[in-house]
Amino acid sequence: MSNSTHGSPLLGPLEYAVGMLAPAEFLDLNAGSGTSNESASRLSTNVGAARSLQQRFMNEVQGASGSDERDWLRVWRKKIREPITRFNDAFFDFLIKDREGKDQESITKMKQLITRMSNNMPSSGRSYFPELGWDISMNTVKQELEEDLDIHLEEFKESQKKLLRVYSETLKDLFAVDARLQEKIAKMNQVVDKVQAFMQLEANSELNAMAEPTANYLAAILKNNDISSDFVHFMITYKHWTALYDTIQLSQVAAPNGPPTCCICTIADITHAMIPCGHTFCSGCINKQMSLCYLCRTSVRDRLKLHFP
Repeated sequence: MSNSTHGSPLLGPLEYAVGMLAPAEFLDLNAGSGTSNESASRLSTNVGAARSLQQRFMNEVQGASGSDERDWLRVWRKKIREPITRFNDAFFDFLIKDREGKDQESITKMKQLITRMSNNMPSSGRSYFPELGWDISMNTVKQELEEDLDIHLEEFKESQKKLLRVYSETLKDLFAVDARLQEKIAKMNQVVDKVQAFMQLEANSELNAMAEPTANYLAAILKNNDISSDFVHFMITYKHWTALYDTIQLSQVAAPNGPPTCCICTIADITHAMIPCGHTFCSGCINKQMSLCYLCRTSVRDRLKLHFP
């Protein structure tokens, strides 16, 4: 089939309908006033208008045919958003103190501040809550606690500092007297070993003459290394340290999770255990006591490095 009819271009639906109702050779004739180009322009305009009306007609028919199947989803989302919106408004009202006395610009700035605080903003020296109208002073709280506990918090704080200071001094004294005891005991053991070896020598006539000077020499050594006073000092100091330790341990109950604190210095984390008793201490304290356990006085055979998760 040819792409033209009587020299005219291929017709669309509307042009075809117009041609069916028009006389023969309508498109090729100068029908009506104006030139043939003007007639073609008006026809093109009418065709465009008809297509727009067609689309509008289809949209209105769809709208009149019933509700969109997605309408229930819009309603559902709206219902879900409503309580969230109410909660957010109530939360802002809660955080912003004395809201009634503030202008809208100030409230907007406070909301922006709350939003920034909720985004894990880095800590700084800035005090945010006073900007929201919150009182962060501790004066009233301290006064209430002092009345409830019947104590003065500042005096209690100073007593804690004094307790820690006395504990530290007692611990140093315990280390010192224990070191003196261990040194004297080591010398005594050396003397005993030497005397036993000396007594195993071959006896002769000159040995009797050496008895009294040797005895005097040993008596002088034993006197210089007498452990009685140091042992009594150690017992008293150890009792003091135990009493202080039991008191200080109360402050460790609410300590944060992590490696336990050394029971000797109460500062460093536990790193080692003594074998065979199993008592644990920090690296500093365990290196200061090489022979006997601080707590049970068991002889130390070895030390075990501990690892905490």
